Amino acid sequence: MALALFRTYENPDLWRRTLAAEIPGLDFRVAPNLGDTAQIRMAAFDHKPPLGTFAAMPNLGCIVYLGHGANDLVQRPDLPKGVPVMRLKDPGIIACMTEYVLMYVIGHRRFAERYRQ
Repeated sequence: MALALFRTYENPDLWRRTLAAEIPGLDFRVAPNLGDTAQIRMAAFDHKPPLGTFAAMPNLGCIVYLGHGANDLVQRPDLPKGVPVMRLKDPGIIACMTEYVLMYVIGHRRFAERYRQ
């Protein structure tokens, strides 16, 4: 079984070390270096993948979304039928989203865009 990480923000070395400790012998791949994509059974994304990404993985058994929500992902026309989509839930994500919302509200109330201009 191969797990593919499609990342923009995530540190692939941290993922590799952590998963290797928990799942010895895991075939961990990082896009774009995926090798034989027919061997990929699980794919993890920290962003929306381009259309057609799933078609290259005919034996995909699970999709993991590492972002803030999976709504955009589950409404895609190219999502493979019958393949479950999961969202990683982590207390750190909640803290980041809380900070983001707070930053936006304070910026709006303090006219931050006007100052940037």
